[in-house]
Amino acid sequence: MAQSEQGRSAESIEGSGRRATAEAFERAVRRGSDLSEGSSFRRVIRANLASIGRHLADQSRTFGEAAEAANRGGSTETGSGASATGSGRDVAAWARKENRLVSEDVINSLPVLSESTSEHVVHLRHEDGRVVKRTRDLYYGQVPSLDDGQIVSVDASPAEYLRRMSLQMVVFNTDFRLEGVTIPKESLYLDDPADAPQIVVSQPWIESKRTVNEQDVGRFLSKEDFVPVPHSFYGWVRPADGVVVLDASPDNFIMSSEGLVPIDLQINVFTPTQLREAGFNVIWDRVTFQNNQEDSKAPLRLQYQTEVESLKLFAEDAVKRGANQEEVARQVYAKRNELKQKYRDLTPPDVLEIIDKRNLGLYGNTLGPTIEHLQAKGKTWQNIIDSASRWGGHDLDFRKKD
Repeated sequence: MAQSEQGRSAESIEGSGRRATAEAFERAVRRGSDLSEGSSFRRVIRANLASIGRHLADQSRTFGEAAEAANRGGSTETGSGASATGSGRDVAAWARKENRLVSEDVINSLPVLSESTSEHVVHLRHEDGRVVKRTRDLYYGQVPSLDDGQIVSVDASPAEYLRRMSLQMVVFNTDFRLEGVTIPKESLYLDDPADAPQIVVSQPWIESKRTVNEQDVGRFLSKEDFVPVPHSFYGWVRPADGVVVLDASPDNFIMSSEGLVPIDLQINVFTPTQLREAGFNVIWDRVTFQNNQEDSKAPLRLQYQTEVESLKLFAEDAVKRGANQEEVARQVYAKRNELKQKYRDLTPPDVLEIIDKRNLGLYGNTLGPTIEHLQAKGKTWQNIIDSASRWGGHDLDFRKKD
């Protein structure tokens, strides 16, 4: 089969799989019922397996099998400590059975790339050009979860860490490999047991072509049908299947010669009920927030409004750090202008022409009022902070077009 035909075939399979998951998700939403966390996760995995190729699909299944082994140990809840230790033991038992125990000496023989992250010690394996990462003692990273209606990061169990890897593979086509489990001779930390299992994964070494910025990440995730999560740590949600991502900061992506590549994302699948508890109204191919019922808005406009509103949190944090009002106002205003430019680049030309004509008439420039313009109208620094974190354009028609 020609490469172009293979590409079309893969796109067709991926599209049909994603549609099937979205349709099941939508049915649950419209019935007012729910999907269980486990079934939601399995639906997303099944819907995307065919699109990532046999090799990656096999690897994703291996992560899933190891996660099931951890769950059989009785630790299915998020968290670290004793529960993580218990399910870690079951992962180690699975590794013994499947001949996937990795010698600590083999890992230690590889050159260290980084020991500065909280989640992994990172090595480089020159022979196949892969970055090898082992988890730290009794710590298996973090995953998105709900806490009093807020989407937050919580410590993961070994099973959740393994599911996270499997999920990133099928959602973002990431080439993860479960190398196995190593049992250290001594702990990295004094208070932890010496034989706490460490999960060892790998992914290809990727040469960075340039620094990644927030606009790159926004374009990438928007293209994958994600929308931003307000009041979260670099959070995004895909309404069609409930996939939630946190920590999607530029630091967790690499710009390769073929495009943007996610590295370590905190990723999970939420049920429709969980999304509602987090303040989302899920409506088929778009998502709105309960404090903004204008659900006829185009998704791009909703994304912009959400990111603008998140500047309030930035301003509050800056004040807590001791910045004065002028400093905060100038920082928030600069970030608002960055958002304007980011979404200008994503806006269809015909819509952008209407926006530019309106702004030129009102303010004399296409980006809207400047700080000087607002000061001349008697606005205080607090007024400017409030203005920068409040979206406008109420006189424009941003309704979703059929």
